[in-house]
Amino acid sequence: MILRKQTGKRFSVEKIIDLLERSLSKKNVEFSIRYAPRADAKLLDVILNSIWILQFYFQKHTHIFGDITYLSNFLPVKKFSVTILDFNERTNSNSMKDRLYRFLWIKRPAQRARSVHVLSAFIAKQLMQSVKSITDKNISVIPPLISKPEINEKNNFSLKENFFLVVGTKANKNLLDIFEAAHLANIKLVIIGTKSEESMDFAIERQINFEWMEFVDNLDLEFLYQKSKALIFVSRYEGFGVPPVEAIFSGTLAICSNIDPLKEILGEDDPLMVELGNVNELVKKIVEVASFSKAEYLDRLKAQRKPLKKLNPLKVEKLYEEFFENF
Repeated sequence: MILRKQTGKRFSVEKIIDLLERSLSKKNVEFSIRYAPRADAKLLDVILNSIWILQFYFQKHTHIFGDITYLSNFLPVKKFSVTILDFNERTNSNSMKDRLYRFLWIKRPAQRARSVHVLSAFIAKQLMQSVKSITDKNISVIPPLISKPEINEKNNFSLKENFFLVVGTKANKNLLDIFEAAHLANIKLVIIGTKSEESMDFAIERQINFEWMEFVDNLDLEFLYQKSKALIFVSRYEGFGVPPVEAIFSGTLAICSNIDPLKEILGEDDPLMVELGNVNELVKKIVEVASFSKAEYLDRLKAQRKPLKKLNPLKVEKLYEEFFENF
């Protein structure tokens, strides 16, 4: 039994779930996916979800995926596994609310679980530092499966000029720095993600040339990757960082922040990485990419693809199969 919450339009999460389904199907394992009735984490939502999960108390094995890991507190010890997607900014706060979050959503589920699945060695390291009783024997580091891109020339867009792509608009995606850099570099942005009033006001105030699309399907996203000059992905934190990998596999360079999860994917010395919060350096990289000749662009793309060989789809699928074999 796989339990998860409704995620709406989060592409990366959906792709991870697709891989879980594929891996279990290959092993001829009978399973089903059930959705928690409430997607939010307000008090009433938590209470209703906690009542709902009691029906799975006697389930042989339950896997809890993502942001509802607190529900594992209502299941027997070692009768479940969990996927912890990331450690967000709440892990650095000492407020009572955030300390409670760390205990109920991360520490206690990890301590009581039969096994824990994380997306990167960075998350595994954070988890072992946070939960002293957890070792690498309890944790399976399995990256998401990034499928080969589909060529998509049919689309609903009328994008006639060069543009840089931004995928994701949550607070950790660092949109205001991107907007400031776009203003200084005088480039066009295409932004994929939920709009916020603050971000829209900032973009308009800076007179940025942009198009904002709240949702595109996977094929249209692939088209945008392929047609963009580069992806700008300067997140403050990530559990893994799927968009840069998708962009590079699609033939598009990725300008990324130098946070540990992205260095784990792209390597420590990727020349298109920028120091987090350094807008001037981001502007410099944008201008550099915009000025590349075709040969220079392809050389840099070849270099960015090299570290991604470790994300071999067959190897990733095998890791998932091994993770569930123990159940």
